[in-house]
Amino acid sequence: MDSVRVRWYVVCMKVLLVKCSVAKNYLRKPQSARLFSRSSRSGATILVRGNVQNNTMRTLSVCLFIAAGVLFSTTETAAVGSNSSVLGDWKTPTGTILRVEPCGSAVCLRVVRTSPTAPATTDIHNPDPALHGRALCGLVVGTAFHPDDATHLTDGRLYDPTSGHTYRGTITAEGDSLHLRGYIGIPLFGRSETWQRTAPIIACK
Repeated sequence: MDSVRVRWYVVCMKVLLVKCSVAKNYLRKPQSARLFSRSSRSGATILVRGNVQNNTMRTLSVCLFIAAGVLFSTTETAAVGSNSSVLGDWKTPTGTILRVEPCGSAVCLRVVRTSPTAPATTDIHNPDPALHGRALCGLVVGTAFHPDDATHLTDGRLYDPTSGHTYRGTITAEGDSLHLRGYIGIPLFGRSETWQRTAPIIACK
């Protein structure tokens, strides 16, 4: 297993263990303890209803998603085409390679190789002039994506360095193709792009 996959394995396993432990402890609680928490203020007992169940279901979905990441990290390069997970390295139509990877409880997209034909190597189109000098290499361009399952990500944000615009986004993996939809407001008003899976590479620095 190469160094890139070792790092994938370690990160995925750490997040998986933490997330699943939290969910397991919650599900062991009595039903009444899951729905309410008690707090005391000035001698009075207050029942506080929360959205703990929703949070726990999201935690469980992340557990399953990270498990798919562990599977990806231990898959041989020759078999990369058989993996349908959104995790991994993907090549854009212009030749840039981005890595879809877990980041905390969400999923992010990071540039790991810039296109050899890119007109610039820094973020010159960013609306903040102070960021025009930051490198595109290593730039996180997708944030806050949440897995619906191993092949679908939703509710994320996509930054387009070629325009400096940020969009809401959804991502769907279909075999060796990754379909991205960036939009403003609702998905109907946006544009789509398809990337192709590539073997894991050593990230640029």
